[in-house]
Amino acid sequence: MASAPLRRLLTQHQETYFAEIPVAAVEEVTEVLVAEVEKIRTVLPALPPEQLDVLMRFIYRGLESGKASSALLKWHAAVAADTAGGLGSIVRVLTHKRPLTDVSASTTAASLGASVTAASSVTSAANSSSGSSSSSSSRTASFVRSFSSSEG
Repeated sequence: MASAPLRRLLTQHQETYFAEIPVAAVEEVTEVLVAEVEKIRTVLPALPPEQLDVLMRFIYRGLESGKASSALLKWHAAVAADTAGGLGSIVRVLTHKRPLTDVSASTTAASLGASVTAASSVTSAANSSSGSSSSSSSRTASFVRSFSSSEG
């Protein structure tokens, strides 16, 4: 049977993306896994497949720190060998990233506008230092304004 702290942490971070798992949570889960390393065979069957994936995320994040690697590798082997987790759990962890659709169009337009404005400034500075005058920066600025207004 899985311990209450382990279940709580896995449930709490069910929807947390791999790179966004807080270091404090990783350390807490690692402590629990080290303490329960001898109970692996009783803990894993008590966890649903979704929590096995979350556990695998924590294992990989814990391995990044380099602490308690021996215990974490034992857990990794057990989850990978588990029929509910298996190799699919590893693949799901490695591909668990925030989708690009989470970024709003206005944020994208603002980022694009800032990038193009910065590039225009560099181009203008280069043109003025070389003595040439180009309308490229004004065309770029008008494109950014039209793109930003169409998004709003």
